[in-house]
Amino acid sequence: AGDGVGEHPTQALLDLYTIVEGLGEVGGLKVAMVGDLKFGRTVHSLTKLLVNYPVEFAFVSPENLRMPKDVL
Repeated sequence: AGDGVGEHPTQALLDLYTIVEGLGEVGGLKVAMVGDLKFGRTVHSLTKLLVNYPVEFAFVSPENLRMPKDVL
């Protein structure tokens, strides 16, 4: 599911479920997104979901593959 190249919301929900099951909560996490942040639709969706929690982000990628500003 998703919009093709932009987002993958069902994967983000599964990732959130995995975080809660494994760690018990989401708040207070430090999350690093690494790699192709420009075209990686799973990182777009997960970022948009996790901004609703007190999470600290680190985005690591080559300059030409940075996270799009509309996602942040």
